[in-house]
Amino acid sequence: MLNRMMKDQEDGVHRVEEDPFDLFDDSDDDDDNNDDNNSSSSSNSINNDAGLYDRMIRTERKSNEHYTRDESCGVMSFHFHTEQALLLHVRRALDVSVCNRTGDLLPLSLAQRVLKAMDEFCMEKHWMMHIGPGKGTLICNELEESYLRYLRDMSQIDAGDDGRMKQVEKRSFILLELGTYCGYSSILFGNKLKIMAEKASISPELIPRIITVEVDEGYAKVARELIKLSNLHDIVTVVVEDDCRVLVENTIKPVLLSSQSDGIDFLFIDHDKDLYLDDYLELERHNCLKVGSTIIADNVLFAGITNYVSHMKEKQERKESETKTLHCTVEYSLEEEKKLGRDCVKDGIEVTRLLKIL
Repeated sequence: MLNRMMKDQEDGVHRVEEDPFDLFDDSDDDDDNNDDNNSSSSSNSINNDAGLYDRMIRTERKSNEHYTRDESCGVMSFHFHTEQALLLHVRRALDVSVCNRTGDLLPLSLAQRVLKAMDEFCMEKHWMMHIGPGKGTLICNELEESYLRYLRDMSQIDAGDDGRMKQVEKRSFILLELGTYCGYSSILFGNKLKIMAEKASISPELIPRIITVEVDEGYAKVARELIKLSNLHDIVTVVVEDDCRVLVENTIKPVLLSSQSDGIDFLFIDHDKDLYLDDYLELERHNCLKVGSTIIADNVLFAGITNYVSHMKEKQERKESETKTLHCTVEYSLEEEKKLGRDCVKDGIEVTRLLKIL
């Protein structure tokens, strides 16, 4: 249970000063404190190898197979103050050098260090409904393709009204996420886009923009803190809103206008499972999407979101989109998969690319 909390006077985030769960010990933190503190400066440097975290987490998953998370904290378990405990764990992890299990230094960026700490918490201490490293890799592959298409579009030269060839009008890449929770996916996507934008030498006024939407102010506060710790607050904006129509008018349309964009480039849907189709259709009705937009919906198999999947497949039959279901497992479910079998934790994400806007 919660031992003690204090109000952060600066940003209103409730920080847990002690671990909210008695079953969580500090053994991991004690081990980390024995690491070489002289390596912290190297850990802070930005690593431009976008695949580093993917390779690291595969190794981390393998080494975590011997850890046993308490059964009361397994898949689909929810306890009060878990989010605050996660924030505490991440803060502690950032206070020490980031080393792997064999002690070799991993030169991770701040965002990658935050993600690594979040994964460790969810695999070793308490399950949480982040997308996790497995799904994260699948989705980031799609995000990379989407951003590369954006870069190709920005390099094109078209004929103007006067017949003269001119550069296409520059605009920012826009990613909208429905369902922030603690900000894991926002940090993952933000880090991916930031690395790609730096490699492409994108000018500051055209940096990618991520709008992530949460209905719960408490979760939003934790997410903002973790995004700030990841040094991604310049490209990720957390919005608290529970009405998609209000979201469109007050946030999405102004963002598209200020970014000189004709529509959302990448949409990630991971909020109320009953609202996937309704909110997608709301965005479609208000012309927030465009030809080439990539839409990804999480948990379509585990949560049985058949109406959304059926709609996307119908659009494909009408040649309005291309869609596919990528099969995977529920995040952080290794223990349950070993005990109960893969079928009990099977999941999928629906990946759709729009070909036509009616």
